[in-house]
Amino acid sequence: MLTIFLSALIFGVVFCLSPGAVLAETLRRGLLHGFKPALRVQIGSLVGDALWAVIGLTVLSLLLEHEQVRIQKLRGQALLLQVMWRFQYLTSLTDWY
Repeated sequence: MLTIFLSALIFGVVFCLSPGAVLAETLRRGLLHGFKPALRVQIGSLVGDALWAVIGLTVLSLLLEHEQVRIQKLRGQALLLQVMWRFQYLTSLTDWY
């Protein structure tokens, strides 16, 4: 259990340090108002991202229950395999790499 907690903690810290608007706002709040407002920005960002992940995965699981979506998924997989085969075949004809 401790390993899972530490892994999640490290992931959260790495997630919070990625450059972007949230980091800029965290630095601004931290420099102007201190630690607690900056921490609130980061917690809000993590909660918001977790909420969007839950919503996205829920919608995806609901979509995959329909037969029409499964058929389209199989067509997409077949298309990707065909593109991969063509690329492999074309690269074997030339020495461009």
